[in-house]
Amino acid sequence: MKIRILMWLGLILASWTNTAAALTVEAGLLTRLEGSIEVVSAQGDTRAAVPFMKLAEGDILRMPAGTSAQIVYFEGGRQETWPGGGEVRIAVGSGDGGALQPKVRKLPAVMVSQLEKTPDGQRHGKAGMVVLRSLPDIDAIIAIEDNYATFRAEAAADDTTPELYFLNGMLELKQYDRVREFLDELRTREDQAPELTGIIAHFAPLVALPTGKP
Repeated sequence: MKIRILMWLGLILASWTNTAAALTVEAGLLTRLEGSIEVVSAQGDTRAAVPFMKLAEGDILRMPAGTSAQIVYFEGGRQETWPGGGEVRIAVGSGDGGALQPKVRKLPAVMVSQLEKTPDGQRHGKAGMVVLRSLPDIDAIIAIEDNYATFRAEAAADDTTPELYFLNGMLELKQYDRVREFLDELRTREDQAPELTGIIAHFAPLVALPTGKP
């Protein structure tokens, strides 16, 4: 009887855990960070923050002095750049840093829609070369190119969200050659813009050509 009760309680606990996980809401994307920052989940788990990780509602960023983090929220398109020296609690649409105050910018909805598709930095792995090609959607390609030019002109020099928009858009359209070409363009700017290093490292494996094949 005791064993049955324990099994029953275990099933209830597992059900609660699964329900809590299912209710987790992806609130935003960590588009840039400087320094060692920790993320504490609503369940109390602690992990190191990495570029392009998805942040959930209830996550807390522990940010020592001298660090910084940039977050884009999927609902509303709010972009926050936080200085270190405290904690930031993530909610849907914005963060709460107490005495800390972020720099805020509103991003266009079309950009946010693409940023939401960024491969999660926590689960990022080499996808390998995609050998299939689809017929290009010329209008969509031109729109992404034009939008990128506009977003790049409007953004700060060290703000990489326009590049994330462009890469995600071209990946969605299966324009892998254009992605490789764009990454090569970024590499030529990398010495003067070190913030591009993380983007190159994150996206290059997704379109890497195979090596060592006869």
